[in-house]
Amino acid sequence: MASTPSNAPNDKSEADQEKELTEKMQKLTPNVDGALQDTTWTWEDDLLYALPARTARKCARRDCSKTEPLEPPEDTAKRFAACAKCQTARYCSRECQIQDWKKGGRHKRMCPQLTAFKERGFDRDQKRHAVIVGCLGRVRLYVFPFYVGKRAKHGDGFLFLQCPAPLEDFYFDTDATRYGEAQKRAVVASYVTPKEFDDELVAADFELALARRGVLEAVSQADDSKAAVLCKFRCGFVCAFVTKIVPDVRVCAALCADYDEMATLRLNIDDDS
Repeated sequence: MASTPSNAPNDKSEADQEKELTEKMQKLTPNVDGALQDTTWTWEDDLLYALPARTARKCARRDCSKTEPLEPPEDTAKRFAACAKCQTARYCSRECQIQDWKKGGRHKRMCPQLTAFKERGFDRDQKRHAVIVGCLGRVRLYVFPFYVGKRAKHGDGFLFLQCPAPLEDFYFDTDATRYGEAQKRAVVASYVTPKEFDDELVAADFELALARRGVLEAVSQADDSKAAVLCKFRCGFVCAFVTKIVPDVRVCAALCADYDEMATLRLNIDDDS
């Protein structure tokens, strides 16, 4: 279960490796559907938001409650063992790993994604961009009609997506963190005009002033087929971009009446199963 990864040499050229990794990224990131090519990034940065400190990790088996400190015991026999493939998920015992894998637990689905998204697999920006576009793809049937309706009513502005979880929690297509802990991810959408950005968002969080130029550039590029978006994650990563409206704006216009009375729209990424 904790075997050493193979160190066999890789005979593929750098170009072939990059192509293979890109294909893996596009396959494993949900709902990308070519949207990366339809997205223009106008600004991104890491703001200084503090996350709660982690003190322990949970056994990756869903129904096991055992934990171990992040500083593992000196006695290696008492340490949780890492999955041999991804070296990320950890189990309190071999029995837990076998049962989890046979029952099709969270990690069986996550393992190839964890392996593909290793730090050597893609640079940070590639991962972030693919994950954000994939996350937007999950909720596009709701947020784009919301955006189209608000833009028609209030004029130029942008879709503001707030995620009360760190970006890392959206890397994988499962309702668990890479540590095996259950999570319920959500996205909160609102429509913001440039004036509201200055008067309300920046007033509440002065660091967002750094995004002003990128936000205004995104708004200036938006039209009936492209939406301006500002995305903010709990970890402090913030980005502004312009992306294609999907479904078609005519479909969105037909659906937008459902959101006339809503100032914000909260969408759960993970179901309650």
